[in-house]
Amino acid sequence: MRMMLLLAGVLSFPVMANSLTVCQLLSDDQGGVTYCLNRLSYHAQIRLDENLASLLAEREELDVITQQQYQAAQSLTAAHAQFLGWREAKCLSVKASYASGNGAEQAYLACKTDETVAFADWLGQQL
Repeated sequence: MRMMLLLAGVLSFPVMANSLTVCQLLSDDQGGVTYCLNRLSYHAQIRLDENLASLLAEREELDVITQQQYQAAQSLTAAHAQFLGWREAKCLSVKASYASGNGAEQAYLACKTDETVAFADWLGQQL
């Protein structure tokens, strides 16, 4: 229960500490770190999905009002697709920097989580 409350708190900050560091501080072993990262990642993705759906609905409404003049929904969908590609490339680079050593997978997951939180926050600011 303590971990869930702390994880919820971490995800509520607009600028959060690196998720890997947070999970290392909260966990006693590598399994706990991985579990913590998976939970953070799961909740970050939910927030991103919710913010994206809300903003997309607003952009679709704008497209109706402007008769598709700005293609707002299409541009948001493209931005999301570009984000996913960029995030994957960046986090694979982070993983590679560990030279397949200990922690490479955790660093990859932490990177994806941190970038997902940042993008979800950006989407939320647009609402």
